[in-house]
Amino acid sequence: EVSGRVKSISFREGGDVRAGQILVKLVDDDLVARRSKLEQQRQLEVKRAERLKALKSVDGVSLEELETAQAQAAMRTAEIAELDAQIAKTEVRAPFSGRVGLRQISVGAIVSPSTPITTLTSLGTLNVDVAVPERYVGTVGVGSQLRLRLRGADTSERLATVTAIEPVLDERTRTQRVRARLSSGAGVSSGMFADVVLRRATINDAMLLPSEAVVQDMNGATVYRVRGGRAEACLVKIGARTMTQVQVQSGLTAGDTIVTSGILFVKPGKPVKATVR
Repeated sequence: EVSGRVKSISFREGGDVRAGQILVKLVDDDLVARRSKLEQQRQLEVKRAERLKALKSVDGVSLEELETAQAQAAMRTAEIAELDAQIAKTEVRAPFSGRVGLRQISVGAIVSPSTPITTLTSLGTLNVDVAVPERYVGTVGVGSQLRLRLRGADTSERLATVTAIEPVLDERTRTQRVRARLSSGAGVSSGMFADVVLRRATINDAMLLPSEAVVQDMNGATVYRVRGGRAEACLVKIGARTMTQVQVQSGLTAGDTIVTSGILFVKPGKPVKATVR
């Protein structure tokens, strides 16, 4: 909360720290000296107030003199408490337990409240924030299970439980933020990207086509089927989509041969040389 010169750094880069642990200490010699001076003055004024209190019992001093001495002692105590608060502001402490990153300051550097010191990551629990498209918002609720895969070396499927949902949609992206907590943070670093799967429903006998095989126009969705070595345009009804596939609800039958590449050069009735992939 204050600016100053770094006196000491009490954390090791990449090490673990506990909540409340001092990370950085700023120079506070002047404040400590002022506190020592005030403490000596407070002790003298407390003793003076005690002597006056003894004299007041035998009417040796007036009540006003006693109250003035007691008030001065109380003022010194308040001034010391104020200095203690200022000294505490020269100590940067860890707000929670976790692991620190690389330090960005050195001993002797001048820092301000806006100067980055290091990063601190919680090791206990990790959250994943997801921007859910508006049309899928109704399928997610607090307590729902999300499945995700990290974009890293470990691509195994992980589970996360939804803990909170932003009540307002983003007007620009038409998405709603959802926060889920990972069941296990092993092998996960803060800031990593993940691909999240929202499981709406399970269709055991779904017919799927590559997205590039479907042509959308004013008449609807068209797929080119190969019959007798020639291309045949088929209007289809599509359903659910993934990033790479489209569900066909009607218009095709299982086993049909579909054109998936070179769609722009295909015309109904033209010969097609099919290569099964």
